[in-house]
Amino acid sequence: MPLVSSSLSAQMYAAYQKQQSRGASASLDELCSDLATAIDTYIKSGLVSTTETGVANGGIGLPGGPISGAVGVGTGTGSMS
Repeated sequence: MPLVSSSLSAQMYAAYQKQQSRGASASLDELCSDLATAIDTYIKSGLVSTTETGVANGGIGLPGGPISGAVGVGTGTGSMS
């Protein structure tokens, strides 16, 4: 799943709006924390997909005997953490 920048923008906007509504009592530390949380959530919302191809150096054991140099392919999908 691709990253959606509009969701990050909305979370950052909400953080600034929250601080603006507090007026003089607004905290820079709280704003920074809210922005860091928004960025962390945004980055971790992406999915990573990979395809790996490799050659089996030791060969693959089959009933007719080992086959050396067999190619294996695998795929994977994971999330950011």
